[in-house]
Amino acid sequence: MSKALRREYDDDECWEYSFLKDEYECECDDCNIYTGSANAVASASFALTVAAAIVSSYMTRVQLL
Repeated sequence: MSKALRREYDDDECWEYSFLKDEYECECDDCNIYTGSANAVASASFALTVAAAIVSSYMTRVQLL
């Protein structure tokens, strides 16, 4: 986790760090979800790659017609 992302969680009163689990836990009913974690970046990259492949495939078919 980046220092900036960790700072966001530390500054938020709803998130508490669990040393036993080595992760942040939500202590409120409605917690803010901060993006920028490796999983969020990987998911966004995958979605962008799939979208680009679909558009590329569509554009190739249009040009062949």
